[in-house]
Amino acid sequence: MEERRIGYCGPGGWTMAIGVIQTIESLLWMTGGIFIPIIIQVRGNITKEDSHAFRVEFKSQRLWVVAALVFYILKFYMGLVLLRGSYMRNPTYLQAWMIHAVMSTVVYAVFKIIELFLSTGYALGIYVPKLYIFGGFVVSLVLHLLSIVVVHVHKQEMELPEIVPCRI
Repeated sequence: MEERRIGYCGPGGWTMAIGVIQTIESLLWMTGGIFIPIIIQVRGNITKEDSHAFRVEFKSQRLWVVAALVFYILKFYMGLVLLRGSYMRNPTYLQAWMIHAVMSTVVYAVFKIIELFLSTGYALGIYVPKLYIFGGFVVSLVLHLLSIVVVHVHKQEMELPEIVPCRI
């Protein structure tokens, strides 16, 4: 059976692309999760006058970094699940990825909304306007939802029975 086209590829091609991008993205974030605490600690050793406040801030930042690292390890694994499910044409793997994607999108949205309300606008000493944070959140949310829809279309096409033409 011929796949529907989404742009220049069918849903299977886009699903593979989503899996590759998700896997590479999570690897990059995991690598960053190792180096960010080192940068924060070096920066903290330079400013000794606020050592108690820095230790409290560093502990909370370390907690967030560990939580993000766990999240990206899971995201890496689920990217591999998506790639395997698409390659092996197994709709169960795609369903597992979609459940993970919906849950992580909801968690991401909740944390970004909290960040928008609680943020002072500074990230590692650099001022970032809240409008930029909100714009990035909207774009990211749309891409997450689009990815879920594309994988859902691919899963539906996998589940369709093969139609064998009649020969008379």
